[in-house]
Amino acid sequence: MGHNVLMKSVKYGFSVFLAFLLSFYAAADGTKQLRKTVIEKNCIQLYDRSDEKGPYRKFATYDADSNQRLSFTIKKFEKEVVLFGFSFNTYQDTVYFRIKDQNGKVVFAPRMAPKTGEAGYINTYANVDAGPDHSTYMPNAGGYIPLVFKPESSGDFYIEFNIGDSIISVAENKKLKHYFELFDVSVVNTELQKPINGRVWSKAWDFNTQGSQNVFTSTLFIYSDDGVITLLDFNGMKPYGFVVSCNETGTRSKGNFYQNRQSIAGDSTYPQYKIFLTYPDAEVFPPGELSQLTKVFPINCSDGNGYCLNVSTSSSGSISIILELNGIPDYQPDTEDVALSYFATAGGTHCIKWDGLNGKGVIVKAGIPFQTIVTYQKGLTNLPIYDVEGHPNGYIIKMIVPEEKVLEMHWDNSAVGGSVNLAGCFPDALHHKGCLGWRTVIDEPVYASTVEKPDFGNDRTFNAWWYAALQVDTVQLVVPPTIITKIGSDHPSRNDLDQPIQGDTSRFCPNTSITLFDIFADQNRSYQYNWKANDQFLSAGKIPVLADVTEDKHITLTVSDPATGCKAEDAYVLDVRDIFVPNLITPNGDYKNDRFEIRDLPEGTYLEIFNRWGDLVYKNENYKNDWKGENQNAVYYFQTRPQESCGAFKGWLNVVE
Repeated sequence: MGHNVLMKSVKYGFSVFLAFLLSFYAAADGTKQLRKTVIEKNCIQLYDRSDEKGPYRKFATYDADSNQRLSFTIKKFEKEVVLFGFSFNTYQDTVYFRIKDQNGKVVFAPRMAPKTGEAGYINTYANVDAGPDHSTYMPNAGGYIPLVFKPESSGDFYIEFNIGDSIISVAENKKLKHYFELFDVSVVNTELQKPINGRVWSKAWDFNTQGSQNVFTSTLFIYSDDGVITLLDFNGMKPYGFVVSCNETGTRSKGNFYQNRQSIAGDSTYPQYKIFLTYPDAEVFPPGELSQLTKVFPINCSDGNGYCLNVSTSSSGSISIILELNGIPDYQPDTEDVALSYFATAGGTHCIKWDGLNGKGVIVKAGIPFQTIVTYQKGLTNLPIYDVEGHPNGYIIKMIVPEEKVLEMHWDNSAVGGSVNLAGCFPDALHHKGCLGWRTVIDEPVYASTVEKPDFGNDRTFNAWWYAALQVDTVQLVVPPTIITKIGSDHPSRNDLDQPIQGDTSRFCPNTSITLFDIFADQNRSYQYNWKANDQFLSAGKIPVLADVTEDKHITLTVSDPATGCKAEDAYVLDVRDIFVPNLITPNGDYKNDRFEIRDLPEGTYLEIFNRWGDLVYKNENYKNDWKGENQNAVYYFQTRPQESCGAFKGWLNVVE
């Protein structure tokens, strides 16, 4: 089995560019990264409720969930403080803010947003460009006077805002929109009196360019769950207000990966990866490494229902599998084909679960080979963005670590009447020409290599994806044979629904030896057997024998195939007869002890009753516990000949009316 390795990326050797980029972000996280010049309008925003229908966006608000927070990370709380400040575009409503730790505990009490002249208020672009100025923690002439947060623990923290009240969240039907005209959050090393870049992040930044024709000039750093860092260059996009989030799958997280990665109508995004304004601090967010798909194993049974498609990788990454069950190469939606996906959080062998059904819901037969395509992707990143009015130049994606490369971009706009590029498109990074673009309703040139219709992004979620490395392996797989097992014994059995364990039941007399076996045992396969009696281990043999059984036993058998991991189970009940023969009956009509009744009498028992002179007074070849002995007060002798190996019962019986 050979590996077809496709490393679809172009090395540009932009080390000089990266060094310049990191030096440019020398101080603080905030407006400095969003605006390259004083005339630009890029900012982050709170809420975006254009009417009273709400709720719409909750980025960095009291109601934000864990994926919508404005977060920062503290590594060594003894040596780190947070210096921060901001200013809003308007104060028509009172704005409050607070800081919580990763457990949701308030660690910086709610207070009103600072106003002109107060600590934490950023007055000018020059102030935010210079960063915070604090005499103890970070002297910095020309900077703004910051608010100070001294953490008492390490971990993640988040700042959240609210309108109108310090405690109660704003009503969801209130028309709102607030811009952070200027903002800065700096995690500072108190010993060095310098900021630590790459500690501020969100999984869903909410940005605004404050105009439909204004260009978003910022670049963002995407940190995938497997440690690949890519630089996202929006390259002149005109989004107006928009939310940036990235994930592994696309516009959706359920269903198969072909459907999930398609652009669709309406708003359909979900956050997963951390996104930074500056290069992530490697001490807290370690970079990953390129890895390999090392082996694809035969299908085996999973511990629960269904099967495992086992794939081995050298480290974390995204795995997708196509089962070509319709006989046509590659994947065809709405056919028998099956598409599966899995994210490996570390290296090793991974079980990708499959229910054993084809795309039509029919069980796939065992033993019939079918072609399987296994794809392993490192740094798989999807960028679903909703309602982008204009994107004339297209994105440019550059991997920063593990290697420096410009990456291909892929998209599938077929569901919204657009183009498709699954093979991948390389941008012309040197000339800022991306792969896919469209203009706004205003006539303007579009420089992207592929052009969609005007205003293509309006009220649609456009998704593009890329990866750091791709490896594809094609193998033939088969569904392993199903194990069938059923317990039998050398005694008659019947199905007894009254028994605690469902299955066949064998009834026999005390002190009987019982031989058990698997009726459907396959002599051509090396199955393993695990017999249990009353939940205690009994035997690992194929045909165990229980000698002189004196009590009921619940028998279970697990048959397993070590080659495939498949298992089958069955249950069986050994029911020992509790025989009791009375020596006195009183047939006086009170319905108490009126008959000669032998408890747990075996079927087909032959009974003879004699008087004390040896005369036969009663005989029945299949006694039913119905002899009463009316008007026959005396002592009698009885004997039986049972059908089962319970032995003969004999003795004296007193009849007293």
